[in-house]
Amino acid sequence: MSSLYERANIPYDQKRQGIYTDLDTLYDTRIAVVEEVDTLLALRTLQAGWAWRVEDKVPPIPDDKYKELYDSRDINTLVKASPTFAAEAIRAWCNHALNAMHGTPFPGYCELFVNVWPYKLTKEQATSYAEKMRHITGDFVRITMLNINPEHITALDAKMYFSVMFVNDWYVWLEARAASGDIKDTPLPNVALHAPKICRGTINQGEYEQIKDIDIFTTVEERLRPIIGLEFMEVAFFSSVLTPDVATAMIDKYLLEQENKKPTA
Repeated sequence: MSSLYERANIPYDQKRQGIYTDLDTLYDTRIAVVEEVDTLLALRTLQAGWAWRVEDKVPPIPDDKYKELYDSRDINTLVKASPTFAAEAIRAWCNHALNAMHGTPFPGYCELFVNVWPYKLTKEQATSYAEKMRHITGDFVRITMLNINPEHITALDAKMYFSVMFVNDWYVWLEARAASGDIKDTPLPNVALHAPKICRGTINQGEYEQIKDIDIFTTVEERLRPIIGLEFMEVAFFSSVLTPDVATAMIDKYLLEQENKKPTA
C-alpha cells in the first residue's frame, strides 16, 4: 500500500494532476544557512552570482562544514530564507495543466503537495505557508501540506499522486528509490522530475578532460529516461529572488548599520 495513503490518508484520484515540492525548493535555505553564521558572506555570495552557480559551494566555508550547516537547518533557517523562483515555475505548470483540462469531457483538477519536512512547524505555521502558495497558484489549485521524510515517498506514491515534481534535493529521493529497488519495479517515465543544474561531487583534471565537451545534464536525463522523466532546469529557478543588484544595496545598508554601531570617540 502507498505510504502517502498510510501516512496522510490521501485517496487516489484519477482526475488529479498532482504537483510535488518542498520548502527547501520554495525557499533558498542553502544560502540562509550561510546568513545564520555570516550575513555579509551570504550577501556577497548572492552578489557574486549565486543564482548561476554550478556547485553548492560557498567559499571560504569548507564543504564538510557547509554540509553540516545545511543538515542542521531548522525553522529559524526557514524564517530567514527568501523565496525562490520555483513557485513561479509551479504556477506556470498549473496554469498550463488547467488550461489543457478546460473543456475536456473528463475535467480534472490540480493539487499541490508541499512537504514541510524536516521542519517542525505548528499547524498555524503550516497554514501560513500554504496560504503564501495559494496567493501564487490561485484558488483553482488545491494545496495539501505533507510532513514526510522524502526518502519514505515510494515510487508507487509518485506514480499514483504526482504528475510532476519540483525538488532541489532531487538526488536524495532518487538515490533512496534506487537503494530500495522500487523504482526498478515501478518505473516513472511519465513523472517529470524538475531539478537544478548543479554538479554533485568533485572530479579530477583527468575526468574533466574526458567530459568537458559533453552536455552532462542531457546525458543524465537520457540515461535515466526509462525510469524517471528527469528534467534539469536553470539553477536560478531554485535560488533566491534577491538579484545581485539587490544584494549590493543590502550590503551597503548592512555596512552602514555596522559602522553606526561603532562607539564614538
